[in-house]
Order: sequence, then C-alpha cells, then structure tokens
Amino acid sequence: METRSYNKHELLDFINSEHFTRLKKLPISRHRAISQINNPRASDDDILLIVQFDKEQVVGYLGVLPDYLKNQDEIQKVGWLTCFWSDKAYKSNNIAANLFLRVIRAWDQKIFITNLVPWHERLYQRTRMFLPTSYKKGFRGYMRFNLSEILPPKRKLYKKLYLLLKIVDVLSNLVSDSRFVLFRGYQMVDMNVEACDTVDEAMAVFIENHNRDNWNQRGKNELNWILKYPWVIQQAQPDAESEKYYFSSVSTRFFYKLLRFTGRDGEVKGLTMLCIRNNSLTVPYVFAEDNCYDSIARALVNDMIKYKLSMVTAFDNNLAGSLQKMRIPFIFRKQIKKPFLISKNFGFITELKFQDGDGDCAFY
Repeated sequence: METRSYNKHELLDFINSEHFTRLKKLPISRHRAISQINNPRASDDDILLIVQFDKEQVVGYLGVLPDYLKNQDEIQKVGWLTCFWSDKAYKSNNIAANLFLRVIRAWDQKIFITNLVPWHERLYQRTRMFLPTSYKKGFRGYMRFNLSEILPPKRKLYKKLYLLLKIVDVLSNLVSDSRFVLFRGYQMVDMNVEACDTVDEAMAVFIENHNRDNWNQRGKNELNWILKYPWVIQQAQPDAESEKYYFSSVSTRFFYKLLRFTGRDGEVKGLTMLCIRNNSLTVPYVFAEDNCYDSIARALVNDMIKYKLSMVTAFDNNLAGSLQKMRIPFIFRKQIKKPFLISKNFGFITELKFQDGDGDCAFY
C-alpha cells in the first residue's frame, strides 16, 4: 500500500488525471477540490488531502481545510480536519491511524476539529493532542414536519421506513401549514432587507468592524470564496461521480443567500449569509448591530415560509436568543450543541469565539 499527500498544485493534477477518472472510490469531489485549491488562505505547500491507496485504488483519505487563527496581532496557520474515511475491509491495517498521524505531522499538530460524531471524539482525545472538548450551544427550531429527512441518518430502521415517514410528513404538514393562512410572515417595518450576490467593499468594512473578537475573522475574500466555490452543488439526481464519493457532493436543493440589512437612514445594520439545503436553513455568518438581531430573525422566518423550509439552526448567541423568544411560528424548538476539538498548541482559547460557518461548517 502507498500513502500520497496533495498540496494545491498536486491536487489539481490529480483530479485532471486518468487515474482519478478510473477510481472506483473518490477521495474528493472535483468541485470540492477546486474549492480547496481556490481557498484564499491556502498556501502552495499546504497539505490539503492525504490518500491511502492499495494497488491504485482508494482505501482511505483525510482532508484538511487551511485557515488562519488571529490572536491579537499574531496570525497563525491552522488546519481544520474534514472528510475522514477508511474502508472497513482494511480495518486491520490501521489506515485511519496512519492518515491521522500523517496529517498531525504535516500540520505540526496545529489542528482544529468540529462537527464530529461522539465516538470519533473519544478516539481523538485518546491521542492527548487536544484540549478538553468544548461545546458551543445553539438553537434549532422546527417550522414544519420533516421526519423523513431527520430520522433515516440516525438508524437503519428509519431508512426502511422512509416512505412511511414521508407520508406522515405530508399529512402532518397539510394540517400544520394551515396556520400560514393567517400568518404570512413578518413585516420589516424598521429595516430594509436586500439580497446581494457578493460581499462588496462597503460590506467588507462593516464585517471588519464587527469581526474583531472572532478567532478566524473570515472576511470579504473568504465569504466570496464560499459563495463561488461550494462543496455541495444543486442537482436533481446524484451522478456517477457523486456515487463514488462517501460524503455529500450534490443535493436536490442547495444554495447560499446573502442578506444586507439597512436602517431607514440607509446605514448598514447587519449582514448575514444563509445556507439552504433541502428543507433546512443554517446561518454560517452573521454580522450585526445589537438592535438588528430581531430583524434578522424575522427575515429568516420569512424565508423559511417562502421556501417551505422545515428547520433552522443557529449558534450565534444573539441570533439564537432572538429566535428562541419568538412565539411564532415554530411547532417545536430545542437547544443543541456543537463540539470543538482544539490542539493543545492553542491553550489560550478559553471561549469558542467562532461563527457558525467557521471550519468547514459553511459548506454543508
């Protein structure tokens, strides 16, 4: 077996090679690779992907998303782990351990991880390379029934019951949606809301002024990169290439929406990036004056009604608070949490001052 590492130039050559075309399992999708290559925070020598091959076929891979950490006047390079997979048929070969140790060495242990499953967390912590796991609390609100999307990933039984769950959703929503006859959304009486295609210079200044306490401080270049180079693309059905990749690369509905909020005086009061995927809404980035969060929450609800979305998730404390106190239109709401594993090299991090989209979270 052979282990190969890829930086930006090597990754570009790899996805354009005949070898990549012949692979039965792909270690990365083409559009995800192109996004990684165009990451404004990726240097030419950064390792983006490590792949384990057995006779030219993929049996494991681990990706890294390069980023910056800003601590006062100091900027440090860090890598967020992403897309970790190994073939169960090769479990005795310790492929996962080999990939992880190679990434740790390549990145000098300057590694962050989030959105990981509990049993992975325990494995990572056994390496003693990370600070105790920290959790960021958030809000999840359900506006419509969506059992057929929520339950199947949790258990195999629910996958078999997908059609039944879909019928339950349709019937339940026929009754539940009747409340929108009387409630059609919030009137934005104190704010103007405008959809934008990209982050311009005026927005960039506003972001910079409201982003100083954040560890990653992604701004104009990074947000425009996310908008232009998504990891999931919208298409009706999976294609042959997406079937070869273990992680999500296509979705029936997937798009970003950038909203700018201005007061009656024309001054920018808030800016937020939304991500709509199938029936769910997330808020990767929000920058706002204190008095704008309630307006942002109302705008989110209006978009949920417009696109018939079932669920909204937010980890920003101010936005989560505004959503939590809304009496309508959620049929169910709960508090959730997101884990963060941080290398011991960054022991000064005692607060999770991250946006919802930091790491690779903006791409899902």
